[in-house]
Amino acid sequence: MNNIQFSKSFYFFECNFKRSHHTDNSRGTSCHHIGYVKSGSATFDVEGKIYTFAAGDVFYTPPACKYHSYWQGEKICYDSYAFSVFPMESGEEYGVQKLYLTDRAAEILASLSANKTVDCTSVGLLYLLLGEVQPNMTPTVRDERSLAAARALTLLREDFTLNVPSLSKKLGMSVSAVYALFSDTLSSTPMTEKNRIRTETAVEMLTNTDLSVEEISARLGFSSAAYFRKVLAAFYGKTPREIRKFNNN
Repeated sequence: MNNIQFSKSFYFFECNFKRSHHTDNSRGTSCHHIGYVKSGSATFDVEGKIYTFAAGDVFYTPPACKYHSYWQGEKICYDSYAFSVFPMESGEEYGVQKLYLTDRAAEILASLSANKTVDCTSVGLLYLLLGEVQPNMTPTVRDERSLAAARALTLLREDFTLNVPSLSKKLGMSVSAVYALFSDTLSSTPMTEKNRIRTETAVEMLTNTDLSVEEISARLGFSSAAYFRKVLAAFYGKTPREIRKFNNN
């Protein structure tokens, strides 16, 4: 893994919302997430199953998780730690769940919260945290197609230039089988998921860097800045300028 692949595998940031906020992730997430609710509260509707998290709670959401989240409070603030690789037993996965923090885990989380720049220290803290909480997490068994879909999302995140024929070769599947995999497991298409992953990365770059729209568009493999703006608007309903202004405020 080179430096670019490493940096694209992790996204650490703090989110601040107004008194109420709705996030639509019904398309499904592209990687693992740990959320740390600093203030406010959240209700997650995961395809009809409800989870609630209060201030001080830490929770996990898996890749391809489809949900709506509803945030409430005078001040809403939470940390998001997204990562592509979570070592676990073959055939297992973890569903949405609140994480139990030992005293040691709480200390690690405090250190991680104070350093959200993706570097060796913060990534090391993340995996120390996972090592503390994983023994108390409740696993679920994944079928082979779910594993293949998760692998496909990881490949798309690692290489924004991948097209469907190249992706199918890496997965050892035919092109038609890849389309069927995305349709059956994610109710989506490879291009939709590729664009969703790229726009998630774009939001992080708009929020945490001073790169121009043209530079971000080129780095994410869009054919033009105009097409990048169109795709971003389709997923977030905002222009790059609006996203940068909103998140930085």
